[in-house]
Amino acid sequence: EYLSECEGACHDLDVDHTNCGSCGVVCGAGEVCGDGTCSLSCGSGLADCSGSCTDTNRDRDNCGACGTICDAGEVCSEGLCSVSCALGLDNCGGVCRDLDTDRSNCGACDTICGAGEVCSEGVCSVNCADGLDNCDGSCVDLDRDHDNCRACGTACGAGEICTDGDCSVSCADGLDNCDGVCRDLDTDRANCGVCGTACGAGEVCSGGECSVSCGGGATNCDGVCRDLDTDRANCGACGAACGAGQVCDTGDCSVTCGGGLTNCDGVCRDLDTDRANCGACGTACGAGLVCDTGECALSCPDYLRVCDGVCVDPNADPENCGGCGAACDPGEVCADGECDLSCPEYLSDCDGICVDTDLDPANCGECGMACGEDEDCILGECFLACPGDMLECDDMCIDTNTDPDNCGDCGEVCEFDNGVAYCDGGECALGRCDEGFGDCDGDGESGCEADLLEDAENCGVCGNECSSGAPCEDGECGIPLFRITRMSNTCSTVDHNSNSGDDRGGIGVARDFFYYMGDNSGVRFNIGDAGGQARWTRHDGIMSDLATGNIYALLDGAREITAWDGWFDIDSIRQINPETSAFIGDPVSLSREIRINTSGSSSLNGVYSGPGFVVLAVEGRLWQIEFATGTVTDLGARPSMNCYSCENWAHWGIAENFGGSIHLVYRDGRGQYISRTTLRTGSTATLASFSDLSDMCSIGFNMFHNRWVFHHEGGAQWGTCCEVVGSCEAAWDSPEG
Repeated sequence: EYLSECEGACHDLDVDHTNCGSCGVVCGAGEVCGDGTCSLSCGSGLADCSGSCTDTNRDRDNCGACGTICDAGEVCSEGLCSVSCALGLDNCGGVCRDLDTDRSNCGACDTICGAGEVCSEGVCSVNCADGLDNCDGSCVDLDRDHDNCRACGTACGAGEICTDGDCSVSCADGLDNCDGVCRDLDTDRANCGVCGTACGAGEVCSGGECSVSCGGGATNCDGVCRDLDTDRANCGACGAACGAGQVCDTGDCSVTCGGGLTNCDGVCRDLDTDRANCGACGTACGAGLVCDTGECALSCPDYLRVCDGVCVDPNADPENCGGCGAACDPGEVCADGECDLSCPEYLSDCDGICVDTDLDPANCGECGMACGEDEDCILGECFLACPGDMLECDDMCIDTNTDPDNCGDCGEVCEFDNGVAYCDGGECALGRCDEGFGDCDGDGESGCEADLLEDAENCGVCGNECSSGAPCEDGECGIPLFRITRMSNTCSTVDHNSNSGDDRGGIGVARDFFYYMGDNSGVRFNIGDAGGQARWTRHDGIMSDLATGNIYALLDGAREITAWDGWFDIDSIRQINPETSAFIGDPVSLSREIRINTSGSSSLNGVYSGPGFVVLAVEGRLWQIEFATGTVTDLGARPSMNCYSCENWAHWGIAENFGGSIHLVYRDGRGQYISRTTLRTGSTATLASFSDLSDMCSIGFNMFHNRWVFHHEGGAQWGTCCEVVGSCEAAWDSPEG
């Protein structure tokens, strides 16, 4: 952490004779480098070792005297090499001892407890500390000691463990103890997810959750069995809903008609009365005929009767007076259905027939004035006669139950934006949408309001919402525009050393969590306050899609890349479950391999997570990987960037996308600030300044909660501790262009 990169090599600028104070500054003959300054002699407490001022009290390569090197695992303290023990242990004669419990080194090295005594909290005594009991001179925890479970001398059997003072079965990895029986909580229907949680009838246990097990022909859609051949809400596929007025027929949406109506070429028709579709679609009745109960027949007004295929008025027809075939004698007329010698006053004699010229279509208004075939005589005038429930609209008989131009009444036109309308039972309804549009709000009255080619909330299909800031172009989501506008120093921090061990490198950011990798384990934290830390599988090559909250790992074939293990050929990436840390889905193959050395310099290897993509810095070159497709783009040589060097195998930063360029955000090695380098121009500017960042070289960003996260070791402006992560307030936007 205290070294700097000079021409591809790490140097201590405080003492390096050839790089004194800054790269390339060489001290003169007879001079030494001390505190970054060339001088003729070393300061107080320092020794001249080959031209470098060295503290022989603590320098492992010059311990006590120039050239005296400490062995691996030893540190230099007060000029002597000695074992370096972990936190909580002390060096006693070259061996690490716990002075709180070691009977041979109780409280201090070589302090031996007497016979029958135990060492508890660094003191020899017969009695043990709270929570422990004295069993034959040893302090043991009767709640979990295998050989002294609940009572001294009560040992658990083979394959058992002591839990809360009771011996119980110890199950293999992947199984849990449920009432003394090892169960797989991922698949056991009687113990699904948790012991005793049984799945219902017809359900199976998968991944620790009960879900419906559907019978033949049905499909599980969000826990409900659906018939995709007929279900309007799931037609052909789960979630594929048919539009208003449509039905699902063998998995395809089509127009549906109301009671008694039939779909004829996309229009609802009444086959009982429709003259153009009588009895069957396309069967038209001839001139003068109507459709009656699905059959073409002669149409007579109510006051006429059909006699031998002709409409006659039995009240006035002398050939059918009072009934078919009842003819009057010569010279008689038929009046009111009876033969007589003359017509009543309200009737007229037309060629020997008494007719009502107010109503007779053959003598309308006067004798011989005949109405047309489809007309009625009303008050002595001819009007178009429409059968059944049809109305005359502009001299045409119209079925206002089905006509989209006269729906419910003459002139009521059905129209919807960007869609095809139809008339169902006298009500306008939306049929199909024009290509490129959708009825995504489900409100038929607004028509097909969504432009599926440009609507970021309904991109390509209804409900397909592009990630934060991502545009919709030709029905596909593009890479979001993303620019950090603020990185504050208002942070929540937490020490994670007890779970992770020493830092190893690798910071990941999901929607609601963030992660850091240590030598012992990875650790998961809540994004809002850095709380809730829990151990998590270590993924040394962790990356983050800032737009979706998904996290991924870098793979070489079937193995993950790991720190300090030499060369890897990265050929795929794979998504990680943010809760369990297990892999999910299949690997996404890269369009080309990227070769990387994880035993190289942390200032040259870099992982910059962005929205929809990640940029890998490998030695002096930059590579962009799209998470969704695995497409690899060579971004060219890395511009001049002074990245902070630390003890990790790589540094972690953030990739922005705005202004027609990708920008890389990282801890600058020249001071206490975070910089932004624009790849299009190669220029670098300060994004945020701080008073003390310690050895911070891994940062990340969360677009969902407006937070930036970090890791550092030791003291910083947020306090001093061991291994620290923090979650801080931040802001971002999506600038145009």
